[in-house]
Amino acid sequence: MIKLGVDASYDTEVANGKLTPFTRLEYAYDISPSSNADMHYVGDSTNYRLTIDKEAVSNWSARVGADYLHDSGASTSFFYERSESIGSGLSDSVQLKLSVPF
Repeated sequence: MIKLGVDASYDTEVANGKLTPFTRLEYAYDISPSSNADMHYVGDSTNYRLTIDKEAVSNWSARVGADYLHDSGASTSFFYERSESIGSGLSDSVQLKLSVPF
């Protein structure tokens, strides 16, 4: 798989802390004709391989969000991400993380 992407972010002082908004855009092109999934059962030495034909050639991924670090050490992180495999499907995800020292 060949990937090309760009990340952008900047820091700014806000309410006794540092706010860092960010974004990421990535394009991936799959040059392989298929993918292999190798596995084995616990306690069994036999290995199994499943070859999966490629359903999508191109994939796009975009993420936008922000990190905030307060002077007290508390931090918050939030992002939204969308990934799309052209001709095969898409997924949306949201993550919110809060960390407080004690």
